[in-house]
Amino acid sequence: RSGYGLAQGHVAAHARLLSKLRVPLGPRFPQRPAQSQADFPPGPLAKPAQTRHHARMTEKLLDGQIALVTGASRGIGAASALWLAAQGAHVVAVARTTGGLEDIDDRIKAAGGTATLAPMDITEEGALAHLCRNIHDRWGHADIWVHAAIRVTPLTPVSHIREKDLDANIATNIHALAHAIAMIEPLIAPAPNPRAVF
Repeated sequence: RSGYGLAQGHVAAHARLLSKLRVPLGPRFPQRPAQSQADFPPGPLAKPAQTRHHARMTEKLLDGQIALVTGASRGIGAASALWLAAQGAHVVAVARTTGGLEDIDDRIKAAGGTATLAPMDITEEGALAHLCRNIHDRWGHADIWVHAAIRVTPLTPVSHIREKDLDANIATNIHALAHAIAMIEPLIAPAPNPRAVF
């Protein structure tokens, strides 16, 4: 038999099998009165199954999640903020540079995403604590934390590193990070699937 004939045979057999299946309506699934199409209100609700299918098709990976990005104004932090927003997360963007944050905000909104800007220096422990409190009060928790706020000393022999640069590196990369972990860990822990990326 040809391939077309075989395909027709399979379709016919499948149709005969389906015609014999009957699903009894027991106590858990009581019989409902027959409804015509006119019983549904006009508009999208007239085709509820199609509406649900469309919702699934348009749902994004991180819809409804809150993503905190420290160091979001440039580099890896900016790229992370843009990607998270594109996946449906609401991004809380933190950085010292207001202009950089506004640029990220414009790019996120242009792509259909949403963001909250928080210009601050993460070495200021009080400012970060205030931000965490605001996130908790508004959303209850954060789902994702991406930390890209680091300070890099210019490449130079160790003997040439200026003391103020060394102090700034230690303040940002060690002390501020330790304080951030202590404050943000309780913020993301209640999330269904908390994630932190450094």
